[in-house]
Amino acid sequence: MESSQRPSKRLSEQTVSTKGIIHKIVFYNRDNNYLVARFVEEGKHEPITVVGCVPGAVEGQHAVITGKWEYNPKFGAQVHIRSYQECAPSSKNGIERFLGSGLIQGIGPRNRSIPFFDDEAHS
Repeated sequence: MESSQRPSKRLSEQTVSTKGIIHKIVFYNRDNNYLVARFVEEGKHEPITVVGCVPGAVEGQHAVITGKWEYNPKFGAQVHIRSYQECAPSSKNGIERFLGSGLIQGIGPRNRSIPFFDDEAHS
């Protein structure tokens, strides 16, 4: 996958392809599926802003996104989504976040002191 390094104003239009999770939906228009969200890339902690038409997007959803970095004078650096594909989480942390996201009926947030898995369960 290509680097998703944040662009400066001069480096906008840089293509990015990355895997991660929709951390927080900031805005969602149900009429046209336009989304503004904070997306946490796999292996990173700081979210990036992503925008575009993504039908049925929900917080906690894992996906591979492809798009272009844009610099918005009002909102700063953001990735304009060209392609969005749901995928399964592939890390222990990702699986725990997915199971705790509420996307699966009957499984929801957990007590942080009780892990879903021990270290051997994901191996």
